[in-house]
Amino acid sequence: MRALADRETAERTAAERTGASTVNVPRSLESATAVAEELAAVAANVETALGGVYTHPSISTDNALSRYNGTGGNLQNSGVTLDDSASMDFAGGRVRSVGVAEVSASEPSPTATGQLWLDTGTGVSGASGLLALVTTTTTPFTVANTHTVIRCDCTAVAIAVNLPTAVGIGGKVYYIKKVDSTANAVTIAADGAELIDGQSTQSIVAQYNSLMVVSDNAGWGVY
Repeated sequence: MRALADRETAERTAAERTGASTVNVPRSLESATAVAEELAAVAANVETALGGVYTHPSISTDNALSRYNGTGGNLQNSGVTLDDSASMDFAGGRVRSVGVAEVSASEPSPTATGQLWLDTGTGVSGASGLLALVTTTTTPFTVANTHTVIRCDCTAVAIAVNLPTAVGIGGKVYYIKKVDSTANAVTIAADGAELIDGQSTQSIVAQYNSLMVVSDNAGWGVY
């Protein structure tokens, strides 16, 4: 550094003696300029390698996840968003995390709240118990949200199947079937003042006949 300063001082003195009007650029500034030129060259090479100037994916969609565009060779929006509450939205659906969750093909050990597993023999199970896919009953039956298919064997007695309230479970489907050949009927009853296709009850009297009932969030429809 001392040598560089002495050199710059000597150059200024020589210029003053000759009356020259030229101002010499300090060597330190020349070095900075050279570094800047090198960086610009590197940036140009990177731009060429990437096939163009890199730009951030469109920010018009907040929280959008990026994906690689194999045609353009850059990043673009995927149509999937992930917000700060860990909810993932995509066309036709949403995945939301509200706690610990795990999906596995066999029962984990130990089990914990939020875990869900699938057994081909028994169906879908959870840490709080079996999420019944098919249930067979020989006595009056109260339907829960975990039920789906209810087989009624009325051999010993007629069976009343009591539906839960349709309110708050719009789209919920139950399949109810009579499997025996006796004259005992299956009577499906709505909750409280709710109706099933305009009636408080619906009946199944013949063997192997069934009804599919769907909640419209106010009552039940037969399909």
